[in-house]
Amino acid sequence: MSFISFGYVLLFGVSWLGYFLLPGVARSVLLLGVGLLLYSWGSWLYFVLLAFSILASYGFGRMVRPGSRFWFGLAVMVNLAPLAFFKYGHFLQGFFHPISSGSATVYLLPAGISFYTFQALSYLTDIRRGQIAPCRNLLDYSLFHSFFPQLVAGPVERAGHLLPQIRAVRKQAIYDASATVRGLELILLGFFKKMVLADSFALMADPAFGNPGVAGGGYLWFATYAFAFQIYFDFSGYIDIGRGSAACLGIRLVENFQAPYRASSLGDFWRRWNITIGTWFRDYVYIPLGGNRQGPWRRGLAVLATFALSGLWHGASWTFVGWGIFHGIFFLLERIWQKLPRWSCVILTFHLVCAGWILFRADSFSSAWLILEKIGSWLPAFLFEPPVAAFSEIEAKLLWGGNSLLVWGLAVGVLFFEAGTGSRLAKFVFSRRLPRFVLYYLALLTIWLVSPFAGKQFIYFQF
Repeated sequence: MSFISFGYVLLFGVSWLGYFLLPGVARSVLLLGVGLLLYSWGSWLYFVLLAFSILASYGFGRMVRPGSRFWFGLAVMVNLAPLAFFKYGHFLQGFFHPISSGSATVYLLPAGISFYTFQALSYLTDIRRGQIAPCRNLLDYSLFHSFFPQLVAGPVERAGHLLPQIRAVRKQAIYDASATVRGLELILLGFFKKMVLADSFALMADPAFGNPGVAGGGYLWFATYAFAFQIYFDFSGYIDIGRGSAACLGIRLVENFQAPYRASSLGDFWRRWNITIGTWFRDYVYIPLGGNRQGPWRRGLAVLATFALSGLWHGASWTFVGWGIFHGIFFLLERIWQKLPRWSCVILTFHLVCAGWILFRADSFSSAWLILEKIGSWLPAFLFEPPVAAFSEIEAKLLWGGNSLLVWGLAVGVLFFEAGTGSRLAKFVFSRRLPRFVLYYLALLTIWLVSPFAGKQFIYFQF
């Protein structure tokens, strides 16, 4: 069940009331039940896979000891098996045994399987490293593994941070008015990002990437910007709703975004974008491969391997692998321009990220190359010809017609505040009741009037 549904709002409201009314263990049972219900909504297979992942990682967690190899290796293989089959089965089938599309096996990709599998792997790895003790209470571990605000698309929590909060659920539910207000604000912001911004930018980007052969270079250029905004507001909107839902229950989830488009390098970008996945690959892939302890060549190979695996984690396609390697290459080369003024580094980094998004969004390498080729041929013409000739009538209507200009302006405004540039104004608004409630009303009104109500699923649900 999606966050952007009446069913979720209703179920969350009921679970919030029950959380503060029920005693002790019943609270944990309630939250676990809600998580299983939300995840398995529409397919019993989702429930079976999640239950298998919970029981396997819990059981192996009891057997893994610091430094052990056999049980840890077996635990990793068992936990990765469903992910490998459902997410990479078709990819591996085509790689080892090329087949025609007509005879290909159809694999159902369970939502969020990459996220909860990686959370289980981090739990097992931290036990093996002696950083945490195994959880001995099955109810606590099950709730940690399937906590509904972050189950499907993160953030990927570490056991050392989330498990103590999960254990506290059984002891006492303390109502914190300020945490609830902050949680509701995050939920509203998440709905605004998804319904007003992300879904509106999708209407601009989808036609261009869906048929790049017909789209003009100028439209493709701005459609790339639109997708960059779409994927950020889509993903961070989900995270905001999840973190807000958890905050209302007195549980603090880690931040997953910190103004990523303000980054001055790709390294800085990955410290701001999908932070929990970035740190996961750093701690469990890059550092074990040698990290910064090796010479420059070994470090370079470790960087490229880590980014390639990160790309593959996003999707079973060579374009995702190429996207990861693209980031790895420019991550290694970024020192070349680091002596430039910060503002120019930010602009350059943003456009490198956008170039990477073309690979990420395109259906194939040939489509990505066609888009880049068209943009490259359009730029000189744009500089020496009137801008009105740069877009067809339909393209101009998609990018600038209707509510589009308002959406671009609202997106820049949200980025402006999230980057901290508007902190004084934000402090003024949120420290006074009247301006705050006016802002709430305007946000709800904008959702009602501007949102296309497209019902589009969150992008990262497919990962």
